[in-house]
Amino acid sequence: MENISLSIVTDDREYGRALGLAILNVCNDFVVTVSQKQEFIKRGKRTDLILWDGEEARSAYGGNIVLISEKPSMTMVDLSNNRYSLYKYSPAYVMVGSLFEIYSRLTGRKPVNVRKGRVKLLAFTSWAGGSGCTTLAVAVGRELCRFQKKRVLYLSFEELESTGEFMTGCCCIKSLNQYLYELFGRERAGSFLESYLMRDDFGMEAFAPAKGKNPLLDMNKEEAYQFMAAIIDSGRFDVIVADMATCLTDVGNACVEMADRICMVAPPANSEVREVQYLSHLIYNCGERVIDKVMKVKNMVREVDPPPEEDDGSRDSSIVETQLYIGRGIRLEGSFGKKVGLLAEKMTLV
Repeated sequence: MENISLSIVTDDREYGRALGLAILNVCNDFVVTVSQKQEFIKRGKRTDLILWDGEEARSAYGGNIVLISEKPSMTMVDLSNNRYSLYKYSPAYVMVGSLFEIYSRLTGRKPVNVRKGRVKLLAFTSWAGGSGCTTLAVAVGRELCRFQKKRVLYLSFEELESTGEFMTGCCCIKSLNQYLYELFGRERAGSFLESYLMRDDFGMEAFAPAKGKNPLLDMNKEEAYQFMAAIIDSGRFDVIVADMATCLTDVGNACVEMADRICMVAPPANSEVREVQYLSHLIYNCGERVIDKVMKVKNMVREVDPPPEEDDGSRDSSIVETQLYIGRGIRLEGSFGKKVGLLAEKMTLV
């Protein structure tokens, strides 16, 4: 896609300059100019998109004019009637996603996504609830963002997501439900991920959770493959962290099949019978080669516990046991951070 000329029309010069710099910091596909209203009207220069701060352009509301609204409730992207209004203080990456979507609708042009050569999918799963699977998945994702400078997407397959507890978002972000509706219902979907993503302080991103039951669990295998392919083809991420928890549905089996590495999280009071049954389930649904991708983590082990006995050859060599301690919150410093770093390193060496 060629560069998009964008005029920010506002009498608040400081806001206009800040918004223009923020948009360019997110994406350099824009050529941005900032003008006061009378200056813009007098000059009359044609641009691809106009961001108008105020109500004066409401009579010309449509075409390539995008109003900037003071209230989140006034946000509107009505593609069928070419009526657009964006919240003035929404994050720049959300505004950029909406601008791309509007420009694509007006011109029929789409951005060309450059797919990364190798996107790794890391799956975290457990046969028991309360094992700390989500905490560990988030910690590894943050480790990869913070210390390995990877672009990471966190996907939750919990029935009721806890994503919002780890991420910060805004009222303008579209939900995962909307993304799936567009992905499976329209050919143009999947190009503007910025409009659907929230992120944490470390830079790890996640889809804004839907209200109620997690819609990812209702996907079949074919839809799961299509969903993952759209994310990978976006060229945005280096690593996808899939928090499978205790998911045993078709989508769970599909993610395990696609995963480069699987981290099986065992709770402190582990049941060997349930562990064997869970492994049998994975082998039955995904084939025997799935064992080659499995690592085992014994979680929430107290640091005062004695170290594990030396391997006498009786353990399964395909399963690596790493003992981790989960304290309050997720801290990437201290002994816990070192062990998370070790696990992240082992999971990405594939």
